Amino acid sequence: MKLRYLLPLALISLLLFSCQSKREVQLDIIHTTDAHGRVFPYDFINDQPADGGYLQVAHYVDSIRALKGREVVLLDAGDILQGQPSAYYFNFIDTTSVHVIARVMNSMQYDALTIGNHDIETGHSVYDKFVKKINFPALAANVRKKGTQEPYFSPYVIIHRAGLRIAVLGLTMPNLIHQLPEVLWEGLTFEDQISVAKEYLPEVLQKEPDFIIALIHSGAGSQNDEMRMFATNVGYDIAKEIPELDLVLMGHDHRQTLDSIQHSDGSMTYLLNPANDARAISHTRVTFTHGKEGRSVKVDSQLVVLRDGAPSQRLMDKYQVDFEKIKEFVSVPVGNMTTPLNARSVFFGPSAFIDLIHQLQFFVYPEAQVSITAPLQEDGEIAEGPVYMRDLFKLYKYENMLYLMDLTGAEIKGLLEESYNNWIMTMSKPEDPLLRLDSSKLGGRYLPFEVPTFNFDSAAGISYTVDVTKGKGNRVVVTKVGTEPFALDNHYKVAINSYRGNGGGGLLTERGAGIPVLELPSRVIKSTEKDLRWYLIDFLRDHDPFTPQIISDWQFIPRSLVEPALVRDSLTLYSKPTT
Repeated sequence: MKLRYLLPLALISLLLFSCQSKREVQLDIIHTTDAHGRVFPYDFINDQPADGGYLQVAHYVDSIRALKGREVVLLDAGDILQGQPSAYYFNFIDTTSVHVIARVMNSMQYDALTIGNHDIETGHSVYDKFVKKINFPALAANVRKKGTQEPYFSPYVIIHRAGLRIAVLGLTMPNLIHQLPEVLWEGLTFEDQISVAKEYLPEVLQKEPDFIIALIHSGAGSQNDEMRMFATNVGYDIAKEIPELDLVLMGHDHRQTLDSIQHSDGSMTYLLNPANDARAISHTRVTFTHGKEGRSVKVDSQLVVLRDGAPSQRLMDKYQVDFEKIKEFVSVPVGNMTTPLNARSVFFGPSAFIDLIHQLQFFVYPEAQVSITAPLQEDGEIAEGPVYMRDLFKLYKYENMLYLMDLTGAEIKGLLEESYNNWIMTMSKPEDPLLRLDSSKLGGRYLPFEVPTFNFDSAAGISYTVDVTKGKGNRVVVTKVGTEPFALDNHYKVAINSYRGNGGGGLLTERGAGIPVLELPSRVIKSTEKDLRWYLIDFLRDHDPFTPQIISDWQFIPRSLVEPALVRDSLTLYSKPTT
């Protein structure tokens, strides 16, 4: 056969083959969330190796990218800049270097992130700089420039992979305005996540995306609830309300979720949350098949735990200098402790661990008559001897500022009534439980309380009892403030952290003290410029060596019911009784 005949026959054969074959594109969508500053597989607070961190994620992502024919989209749902000292160091200590997390995420080739409430908590000077230094968009469609409809961050991004268009719409929790001082989000307004998502949907659809993702700093919420506007955790709500979404990638609530919603037309929206500290990732494999019968899309989602996973050696080597800088920072001594200080006592009565924070708050505001705080640590210990910078992250977990507020006696009582209602049950006999525990959470990573323990406020500067036989509203009896009689209609100067002072947890608002949210700013007499951990350094250096002591004056009564219940409940929470 002559060569001139071979070429046309080859073309005809190729054409026939193409008509009969299918073309597949494999897309791997990998998502992290709530890493809280965990870059390295190392816990700088406890000075030991730990599972998780962006560098372990990097090893996993690199392994997927190395597979032939795979296209990776890498996303993060927020709360990146707060938690581990690796974040704090580059947020507030070394402010001239490019943030290590920005450099690491750039090296990992992230495609987008959504801003979280704890990212906003670091303040404009930190998160604005961070956003400028990353090589990919920071999303939050429901954050606008104050007084305009102009988005402050990017509302969405179209990611191109192998001829596909992947739309990613970012949304963050709007309720952070009731948790953080306005100075941290000055010039911004936060709007309802679902209504803003619906607003942007037509614009996104005009881009003709092949796949639509909502990347939200929001938990799942409840599948059975009616849609709740302006809520924090809206995963199920947004999946039900916007069937055009193929995937809802979540964060914020630190709870693993792997679920789906089927719509009336048979289409599916998949929901994933790998939880916190980058110990796990969500991995969704989407297979797009193009054939003569049209296009089909197959979605296969899973949560992948990175336990004992190797970090990226390439990035470990690249960022070893940063690792050493952070280790050096957390190893700086700030004082000495004359006896050990253990957090396990915080749920059972006055505690030296909590009272250190009360002493700190009175140190910052000596004019305060009352101090109110909650346990931010459930099971930590500061050893006798030197106290290092790393220990301050055990003593105070968050970057809260301190307010001095004007509260009435009735409002203080109302706050405490709500707090102890979060904390304890009503007892009628010694066999009854005292602590409000959820048995379904036993054996998990967190203590099995029904309500987050950072909403268990107690007070110092006043004398009071908590009657466990009474219901909410009648449990707390306050007798004195200092040495003077306590009066419900008197006004008192109260030292309280900015989370609570802005309405966080609801203890100062409708369920507790009853103060309207919009009235809270007018109650603030003054505020610190730095976070409480910053002032803790001064306190410990000023009280070196520090002897832990109990300064608060309150107790659960009657003791005949309380004491056996405390022993039982401490055995449930810990391996041995704590009284």
